[in-house]
Amino acid sequence: MVITRDNAAGGTSDSRVDSARVNARAGAIVAAYRTRRGLFGASAAGLASGVVIACAGGSGGAGGSGEAVTTTGAAKSAKLTGKLTFWSQSGSFSRFTEGIGAAQIRSFRELHPQLDLDVQDILPGGVTQHIEKLYASAIGGEIADLYLASRNAIPELAVNGTAVALDEYVKRSQALKREDMWGSHIADASWKGKLYGITHSTGVWVLFLNDSLWREVGLNPAEAPKTWDDLEVVARKAMRTGATPGKVDRVGYHPTWHNGGVVTWLMHLRQLGGDYFTADFQPAFGGDQGIRALEFMKRFVDLHGGWQALAEVQQEVAGAVTVRNVGWNFGSGRIATQMDAHTIMATLRRDFPETKYDVAPLPVPKGGKRSGLQGGTALAIAPQSKQREAAWALIEHLMKPEHILRFSEDLDRIPSRRSVASSAAYLQKDPTRKVLIDEVPHSHWLPPVPGNSEIQTIVAGIVNDALQGKRSVREALQQGEAQAKAWIDKWRQYL
Repeated sequence: MVITRDNAAGGTSDSRVDSARVNARAGAIVAAYRTRRGLFGASAAGLASGVVIACAGGSGGAGGSGEAVTTTGAAKSAKLTGKLTFWSQSGSFSRFTEGIGAAQIRSFRELHPQLDLDVQDILPGGVTQHIEKLYASAIGGEIADLYLASRNAIPELAVNGTAVALDEYVKRSQALKREDMWGSHIADASWKGKLYGITHSTGVWVLFLNDSLWREVGLNPAEAPKTWDDLEVVARKAMRTGATPGKVDRVGYHPTWHNGGVVTWLMHLRQLGGDYFTADFQPAFGGDQGIRALEFMKRFVDLHGGWQALAEVQQEVAGAVTVRNVGWNFGSGRIATQMDAHTIMATLRRDFPETKYDVAPLPVPKGGKRSGLQGGTALAIAPQSKQREAAWALIEHLMKPEHILRFSEDLDRIPSRRSVASSAAYLQKDPTRKVLIDEVPHSHWLPPVPGNSEIQTIVAGIVNDALQGKRSVREALQQGEAQAKAWIDKWRQYL
């Protein structure tokens, strides 16, 4: 299915940061956790002191250190009193002190006037940055009762005692059923079979086709590439060299110049039926599937004359385009076909209204399977909270179908409840949305394991070295496998 657009919908970005530096800090915080466990255990005196951060459970083992909680219907029906703290993020699509988020918080306050609800948009948008913030806050005894984290961070937060298992809450909830959640969201926010985060907001990657550039070379935007081979044919036809030898005037398709970057390689690996790890957590990407995925990406670099030629195009576009929101490169009119988060449509609509484009599903290799990329946020309850019932009540409120629909409408997100995503109220307003929700069941980001922000650093080294010609594809993968084994040794106690 291909949807023709003049311009539509919202934008966000999955931040990529120097995870080696941040994780070194996080490692020190985890060590402090263990020291405090040894000094205080989970005694009443320790809990009262406000400095114990670990609750019942091991340091990883079968279920992580975020304890499962048994609750009762009687407790749920009681009036909510006392103080509840909720930390959301500073990003434009995860704030709850302004816009639609603030409106839904106001309606919760009206329902529970005796509850003092303190909401702050203070968590950084970067994944490892807000992990660090939560760890540091937990050690200081000041972590919020409820917080909004990247879904990708949930497994690590779970094993380090910063998130409670929510399965019992979901099981007895009349307002939020497990079967109404996307399976891909549950998988990403779970660890060792337990669910630690409720996805609230999400976005997926799709294929963008520049109508005018396609038609100029005789391509029909209504016939989007369905396979890798199709995409290569399209890229070859659409790319255009400049008057100066070695210069590129138009990019047919760039394998990483988008809001997914190097993680695209993991997506292609999954499309081939591979994965980053084996079931017993050994590197699984260095064989034929990893080679095929990386060679596929490299062919687009070679098509355009090499990495330096593409880098020069990026520099030229950056110099000519003043807008730096996600999607600005596609909006420049020099890329014929681009994979990107659906949320770049807000930038295209607002800053590049002249850009007409189509949206299509991601191509897959012949004989392969559908797999895509998606990011998003998840609501988690801190084990240190004494207001877990109130925190869960707020989760149920924010996850009401009417609230998820309005949040998605206002901020151009994909509804995190399947019933809302498939409803006429959501789909009938924009045919593009059917393309988007069809990608959700097949899409993930990094492997949902503790410490996965460090995996992105390893992946970046593999992909960049191969695409830039610093190492052969096989050498880059061999180096990556060696780094992955070191990562496994570091995190083995949690795996």
